Amino acid sequence: MLDMLGGMASTRGRYMKDYVAAVRRLPPSKQDAVMAGLDTLVERIESASNLEWLPVSVNLELTDAIFRGLGEEQADSFYQNWLKRQMSAPAFAGLVRTALSLFRFDTIAIAKWIPKAFDLMYRDYGDFVIEPQGPTHVHVQLGAMPPELAAHKNWQRSVSSGLHALFFLTGVKGTAELTGADTNQRTMRVDLRWTT
Repeated sequence: MLDMLGGMASTRGRYMKDYVAAVRRLPPSKQDAVMAGLDTLVERIESASNLEWLPVSVNLELTDAIFRGLGEEQADSFYQNWLKRQMSAPAFAGLVRTALSLFRFDTIAIAKWIPKAFDLMYRDYGDFVIEPQGPTHVHVQLGAMPPELAAHKNWQRSVSSGLHALFFLTGVKGTAELTGADTNQRTMRVDLRWTT
């Protein structure tokens, strides 16, 4: 099928279906709070093929619903747990196996694979720079973001929370903190710190 979104930020149909499935695993009252008014969005996601690229606005609408329905702290927990679970999903399993076989539990080396994971989920989202700051500290900077992502604080927070999956993979305890976001410069930065 001809891609009609060439050059626009987009998100993979399979990823969005997994996103909806994660919401459906929430307790019923929380699921209802998130899904209220999203029937058309969910239908659009579920009717997409797994390989189809959907406009990133589809992702942003669901992300806003999660923060609205759960609140910031529970949304953070949702993203931490869901993306940890995603690391064993078919779309990510090969990438994770390869990274772990090459680098074992080297958190810095595996952090450098964050762009490869994002390429499975998104397209035309910006450019990553992974900068080790020491043996247990990495800056993850996303630059050249499209305006809709650079201005979307909930999406940026969901990315920061989701980066906790790195610690799960490498068996360390750590924090992921959104330490900078500049709408005009179209950048965001997350500091990853951990203990060994």
